[in-house]
Amino acid sequence: MSKKKKKKQKENKPQLSKLDKAIYYLIFLLLIGVCFGSILLIQEIKTCVFFSDTNILAWNDRMTMMWLLFLFGFLTINTVGFLEETYGKRKAIFGNKNVDYSKHNYQFYPIFYKGNKPKRKMTEDRKREYKVNLTLWLTSFVFCCLLSSLGLFGREVLTKDGEVIEYSVFNNVKEQYYVSDISEVEFTTYSTRHKRRYDYSYAIKLHLKNSDDWYIFDNTSFDGTNGQSYYTTSIDNMKYLRDTIYKDKKITYNKEIPLDEIVKNKRMTQEEIEKLYEFFNESK
Repeated sequence: MSKKKKKKQKENKPQLSKLDKAIYYLIFLLLIGVCFGSILLIQEIKTCVFFSDTNILAWNDRMTMMWLLFLFGFLTINTVGFLEETYGKRKAIFGNKNVDYSKHNYQFYPIFYKGNKPKRKMTEDRKREYKVNLTLWLTSFVFCCLLSSLGLFGREVLTKDGEVIEYSVFNNVKEQYYVSDISEVEFTTYSTRHKRRYDYSYAIKLHLKNSDDWYIFDNTSFDGTNGQSYYTTSIDNMKYLRDTIYKDKKITYNKEIPLDEIVKNKRMTQEEIEKLYEFFNESK
């Protein structure tokens, strides 16, 4: 197809009004919000459910959470497809008063057109096509939901008894380590890079006996649903584990990142700052 013909086809499409464009932009933002919000909502529900067990001090997702990408991908593809079929094809909503729609095909007529709007006959072939498309969409949606459900339960938890339990995608105990299986308890500060910035954290790192394996639970792994901040809860619980559960274990401190950098990064309150410095045996 020549460039001239492509340009002509593009020019034949009526321009959307500013109102219609604004509505499409709003719909786009809402759909993006649904895509990302659904994943965040699932994570929030998981947090509330897992911490409803009062024996759980902290938990982490496992890589099994990647199964949730099936649902995220389905929602994203449908969002792009919807916008391509509407905004991409200049489908007007209320219409542009400067456009004479009688000069265009029926697909360009606004959804809320006040004049005489051409109608497309609903043939048996079209009915069959709609049914097939709806069936395929529902089947794909259910399939993606089922696959994504495998990302709900896989997790690592740290209990009040100092045990580390690893759960499978089917919510069964996959691995369980007792206090006797832990050789060293390390309290560490470290940094992780997120795009153009660094995030500073502190964590408890549990080393296993006769193994190079370890489990780490940072400040965000602890309960933030109890009305306290992650920092207050995590420091209190780490102190409890250190002084009570793991008191006979080898305790080490590894401060890769200075505490003052963590304080600035986390914008901690005065109470949280005092707890943090006291826990790491350091004066301000």
